[in-house]
Amino acid sequence: MTRSTTQWLIAILSLATVTGAHAHEGHAVTTTPGDSLLHWLTHPDHILPLVAGVALVVVLGGLLVRHFRR
Repeated sequence: MTRSTTQWLIAILSLATVTGAHAHEGHAVTTTPGDSLLHWLTHPDHILPLVAGVALVVVLGGLLVRHFRR
């Protein structure tokens, strides 16, 4: 992966994470008795920032590992 491609990937994932989190900001996280963490995580409002955030951490972690192996 070239440096330019990596920078674009990080920028897109960061934007998706921030946009998704910002769109959900201000909404109360309410659960009813019996709701599980899985139910909360799979709610449509939570999926985009969660997936983008995890992907961003994986990409950045991979870059750090690759950098220090050189």
